[in-house]
Amino acid sequence: MSKARGADEATWLEVAERCPYATFFHTPHWARIAEAAQPGTRDASLIVEGAAGPVVWPLVELGGSRRPGRTLISTFAGCYGGPIAADGSADLEAMVAALGIGGMSRLDAWWNPFAPPYAHTSATVREDATHVLDLDPAAPAVEARFDRGPRGWVGRARREGVTVTQSTDWKAYEELYRESLQHWGDSASAIHPPELFEALRELAGREPELVRLWIAGHEGHALAATIVFYWGEHAVSWQTARAHGRPHLGSGPLLVAEVAADAASRGFKVLDLNPSGGHESTADYKRSLGARELPAPTLTWRGSLLRHVRRGNA
Repeated sequence: MSKARGADEATWLEVAERCPYATFFHTPHWARIAEAAQPGTRDASLIVEGAAGPVVWPLVELGGSRRPGRTLISTFAGCYGGPIAADGSADLEAMVAALGIGGMSRLDAWWNPFAPPYAHTSATVREDATHVLDLDPAAPAVEARFDRGPRGWVGRARREGVTVTQSTDWKAYEELYRESLQHWGDSASAIHPPELFEALRELAGREPELVRLWIAGHEGHALAATIVFYWGEHAVSWQTARAHGRPHLGSGPLLVAEVAADAASRGFKVLDLNPSGGHESTADYKRSLGARELPAPTLTWRGSLLRHVRRGNA
């Protein structure tokens, strides 16, 4: 592979549109959100010309890191990264070697579960998993695959008059998000600043086919909400928040069912419910919705390993 160069947005988008396993997180849109959400963070994505065409590695350089040297992640907020290629293939170790980034002390990549399995790698691997619902436009009612409990809650929610709508009420979402953070306390897997939600609101206004906010409500009150990203054949319920001070009335399972039905009707093949941040109760809930598990490990290259990889592929 040739030496890496900075990713220009036109080539990057073209590769992301043609790559069969690229997700929203592999696009420039997510990099721009990262820059808006975290001061000092910048897009550091690179392109390497492979034998079959350009390979893009979406990368973000963290601002405010106390580690010496540069810390890169692929990609922001613990979302799927790794290289993407129009022909669906990328030699992982060759890509790491081609990065050739002076002073880089650490590279973390949250591996995309829809990409080809990574081959032998010099990285340290931490296992994790996501849960996905397979979608079929001929059978969009995924609640038929729910376990008895959540399937019953869907029925109750509909009888109680809970509705699920695509919304532009981002303030309602942020209120639910703050309530969820208070509920989870120190065990919350991530805390996002208001700037992130403002960037998402602006992108949803410009590109409503890529970002949608869905809210389950009852009698004027928001009970649960989720932010969904769409790219290729992949829809992902990135972050869900719910009310904890009033009865949920089955709004959570109904929200999943309605978002899945909409995605299926639009031709998406999966609704990804995302990794569960180490919360086993959350993972159990996703399994009760009929979601299958896919491996989504984190790969980490540290300074000494990066130097070794570059020497071995020189």
